[in-house]
Amino acid sequence: MKQLLMPTPFMATVLVIVAVFFAIGGYRLGLWEWEMPGAGLLPFGTALLLLPLTGRVFFEHTGAEEPFRLRPLMAVLLLAIYAATLPIFGFIIPTILLITVWIRMLDGLPIHIGLAVAVALTLAGAVTFVVLLQVPMPLLPKFL
Repeated sequence: MKQLLMPTPFMATVLVIVAVFFAIGGYRLGLWEWEMPGAGLLPFGTALLLLPLTGRVFFEHTGAEEPFRLRPLMAVLLLAIYAATLPIFGFIIPTILLITVWIRMLDGLPIHIGLAVAVALTLAGAVTFVVLLQVPMPLLPKFL
């Protein structure tokens, strides 16, 4: 069965699109201001370095290429949902849900193991950031 979507050229195309957006965004932020580097210099420079590398990846074809998998996209989707819900629901609830769903869906472990790991990691993160580093971050939702 012939594979229609090869991962290497597809991901190279996605990286080119990301690099172009970085270059445009960096240029709009400004590359140089008052004899100092501007806020857009680093994203613009990163985009310029990324473009030739993606060209190399695009034209590099290996014979034994693996088929496209949804697992990495699921991970990115979970992280995007986590980032969107973090300011609304605080640190504790989204972190426990993210780790539990990640362990259950992506690693295939039982939900009780995922919950135990999630509670332990969330507690460790809260103690590290709030108590030890004294980072002011909301632990609970705004509406509570």
